[in-house]
Amino acid sequence: MLYWTARCVEVPVGFDDVLDGWVDIDARERALGVDEATPILIDPVSRIDPRLTRFFRRSRFAFLAEGTRQSYVKDYRLFFSFLWRRGKCWDQADYDDIGDYEAWRRRSTDNPRRVGGAKWARELAAFKLLFDWAVVTAQCSVARLRHTRCAGATAPWSRWPTVDRGTCGSPTSSG
Repeated sequence: MLYWTARCVEVPVGFDDVLDGWVDIDARERALGVDEATPILIDPVSRIDPRLTRFFRRSRFAFLAEGTRQSYVKDYRLFFSFLWRRGKCWDQADYDDIGDYEAWRRRSTDNPRRVGGAKWARELAAFKLLFDWAVVTAQCSVARLRHTRCAGATAPWSRWPTVDRGTCGSPTSSG
């Protein structure tokens, strides 16, 4: 699921005990430096990965144009859903997952909304931004980096870092 933070939204009081504990959500978000329109991705078992939250708030992602941020986070959500169906989290993606995802996105008759080269290149740019950040900041364990051209890619920025499996939703480093 994908949510976006908002300001000045009233939390209904007396409707639910859990919601009653969040009437000060605006103040909490401001205190944590969470800006309005920050994306929040929730996995299928209702968890929020703190590493992704940090990425959305404290990386180059936060400085992208609003439309680019909106597009990239939707790309992440779709790719993460693809991985989840394979029993993987985002930090467990490898080169084969990207190749299979590209085949599904661009060529599979099982996908009624296939994409062309330009859209795929934009998705790769989104993935590269996330995984470059994850490797540099040690947000997922890395035993090796394999810079191999993604199938059909022509731009030099389309190299994909391969990461070893980590633990879904659990930072592997305190950094």
